[in-house]
Amino acid sequence: MTMEIKVVDLRLIDPKESGLRGFADVRIDEILIRDFRIIQRNGKPSVEVPHTTYKRKGQILFNPVVSFPNELKVRLETAILTAFFGKKENRDASAE
Repeated sequence: MTMEIKVVDLRLIDPKESGLRGFADVRIDEILIRDFRIIQRNGKPSVEVPHTTYKRKGQILFNPVVSFPNELKVRLETAILTAFFGKKENRDASAE
């Protein structure tokens, strides 16, 4: 049984020093997961699952809210990055 993956909202932001480029909300079948992070470091974009942050001994740490089997993770990353590049290309073209 194949799960349907759909990017329902993609919010690009002005690039941050941290590499953050945007957020994506994704529907997997009937489940909506908000705030996947699109990060770009060294020119290469990647996707991070939603997470919470906390401090321990003065250091900020991240705790993933959800984890996925590898095959599903790859499908999610592909869907999100495809939407990201499409929206980025459209935004860049309209700025010209």
